[in-house]
Amino acid sequence: MKLPDFHFNFHFGKKKKSPVRLMLIGFFLGFLVDFLHKRFKVSQETLWDLIDEIGREFKIEDINELVLSYSHLLERRIERDVDKAIEDYWKEEDKINPPPPVIPIFSEEKEGDTPLGGEMRIRAPWVDPAD
Repeated sequence: MKLPDFHFNFHFGKKKKSPVRLMLIGFFLGFLVDFLHKRFKVSQETLWDLIDEIGREFKIEDINELVLSYSHLLERRIERDVDKAIEDYWKEEDKINPPPPVIPIFSEEKEGDTPLGGEMRIRAPWVDPAD
């Protein structure tokens, strides 16, 4: 008695998307971006950035594949990521090394018209004392 042959097709890594599917998605999204740009006067770069962020947030592989396929969209994604990293760095830097507190400057005259002495003043360091 002969046992049946079982053949399994295993794929390692991410399965490639069909180029036709990617072209159709790109065509549909391009049409949508053009329509919204003409209708609401929103810049096309902003709309593509929004589509990319939606795709990243909801893990839509087709949009991610589209962005990775076009250098212009990929450059915009990298630019946004770098800008966000710099912004996050400065927020963390302010938490770790806060700016020094502003200490007001006091001045007084020891002798004056009253038994307590002359006038007393307080001013901010950035105010010119001559004013």
